[in-house]
Order: sequence, then structure tokens, then C-alpha cells
Amino acid sequence: MLRGFVSISGDNNALIVIDGVPVDNSIINEHDLVYDGTNRENDYSNRAIDLNPEDIESYVIMKGAEATAMFGSMGAGGAILITTKKGKAGRSSVSYTYSGRVETPYRYPERQYVYAQGTNGTYSATSTYAMGPRFNPEQKIYKDNTKNFFRTGFNHKHNLVIEGGAEALTYRWSNEYFDNKGIVPNTSYRRITSRLTGTSKINSKLDVNTTFSFMNSHNDKANKGDAGYLMALMRFNPLWDVRDWIDRAGNRVLHVSDIYSELDNPFWDAYKNSAYE
Repeated sequence: MLRGFVSISGDNNALIVIDGVPVDNSIINEHDLVYDGTNRENDYSNRAIDLNPEDIESYVIMKGAEATAMFGSMGAGGAILITTKKGKAGRSSVSYTYSGRVETPYRYPERQYVYAQGTNGTYSATSTYAMGPRFNPEQKIYKDNTKNFFRTGFNHKHNLVIEGGAEALTYRWSNEYFDNKGIVPNTSYRRITSRLTGTSKINSKLDVNTTFSFMNSHNDKANKGDAGYLMALMRFNPLWDVRDWIDRAGNRVLHVSDIYSELDNPFWDAYKNSAYE
């Protein structure tokens, strides 16, 4: 089962070939990410992820000169040759499969609750360092902020296949609904695919294969790196409850004098600075 494909090297992505037909699997120019910093706080999926894994019969991975010799410059980053399932002659059949799972964080990152934010023993609510004065023993410390940020994720997948036919004509119609809600708030990936394949045997030397595919996906992603939710959790002041991030009017809850002097609450980042594709 293949769930997605990644770049093999450089700016090139592996060429995807489905039943002999090349598919544009390019995403973005990695050179711009490294040197210009364009949207490097996000991961990007490629269109190969739209393929229903249940439709894959077999695959072959080609690298280097082998792929270039066959596909030219398009195969410079390698190639993945995928053969999809076809209908089988015989009595028509209907099959349905379901899979699901519940996801929770296995462990949480550690942080200290002895020293407050600041430097050189001086407190600063906007500092990214925890080298300020010791916390007052009488102050309430929210040590569960990291745990309270994550949620229980749920993943479920439905697959319906109708197939059959005779020796001269076969058909296969597969349908998939996939929904994955991540452990990070406001993140999810949903995919709907429908694939209809027909094969016709004209004579002993000629077969005709026809395929119609529909794919629709939506990916709500979390930011990563120094602008992501995890860094915000590590820098969030434990004097405050991370769940107190928005008021009834929809305004951001501030703990210091103005919005420009405060780091983003990770909930605000997850819900208000979201990215999707």
C-alpha cells in the first residue's frame, strides 16, 4: 500500500506513471524554500496522494539512468510505475471494507517550570527564553498546557468496489471516502475518489482499456518550524491557561499590553493562521 510519494533528490520529484500514463507529480521549487524562505513553514503534498491505495495492483520503482532512459528529463528524479486493478471475468461482486483508528500523543515534550520567561534573572512576558526569576511558589502554574492543546485524532476509511464481466468485457468501479482528523486542532485530510475501469478484448492481439477517475481532496495543515504550534507551546507562559485564547466576540485574548508584544497562543496559530490545499 502506497500512501504518498516524496521527492527523491533536488528539485525533482519522482515521475508517477499510472497504467502507462505519466502524471504530473511536481509540488514546489525546493530552491525557493531554502534560499527565499517562501512558505517553508508548511509541508506540501503531491498529487500522487490522491490515488486510492486499494486501486493499486503492483508498482515498480525506477531510479537514475534507468528512468531517464525511458522517460527523458521527466524521469530525472526517478519514476514509479503503477499498475491498477482491473475487473475480472466472472460473476459480478460487490465488496465493502472499512478501517479506522484512534490517535493520541504517545509522549509530550518536556519543559521546566522553575524559571520564568526573561533573561539574566529579569522577567519579560514576551521573551523567548526561560532564564528569568524563579516562579513564585504561590503562583498557579499551568503544567498541562501542552496536554490540553492536543486532541484525540480519528481516522476512518470506507471503500466500495463493484466488479465483474465476461471474457470479452470486464468492469471495475471503486469508490473511496477517507477522513483523517489529526491530533493537532483544526487539522484534517479528506479524500473522495471514484474510479471506473473497463476492459474489452477485441481479438487475440488487441485489448482496449478505458478509465474514468474523479478525485477530490482537502488538506488542512498545521504550521511547522519556528512559526509552528510546537514552538509556540514551548514558549507559552505557564502562568496562563493555553485554552483561554479567544473571547466571546472572537477577539484574541492578550496577557500583555498590546498584540505586537506577545507571542501567538498555539490555539490562535492553529485556527487563525491555518493553511490548506
